[in-house]
Amino acid sequence: MSSAHFGATPPPVRRRPRLPAGRTAHWIASAAIHYFRVHPDLRSDRLTRLWAMSVNTAETYVT
Repeated sequence: MSSAHFGATPPPVRRRPRLPAGRTAHWIASAAIHYFRVHPDLRSDRLTRLWAMSVNTAETYVT
């Protein structure tokens, strides 16, 4: 059945998120790292590798 059957038209499909004026959307690429499982001498290198893969958000597990 079409929506005309019920006497109402469906709302338009929005392809872009609604943002406050002057704001722009940005892509979030996330990764997780088990900080305590990485040798302390290698932690900086592993985080640098994440950034090299265009990851801009890192989740860590610190105990």
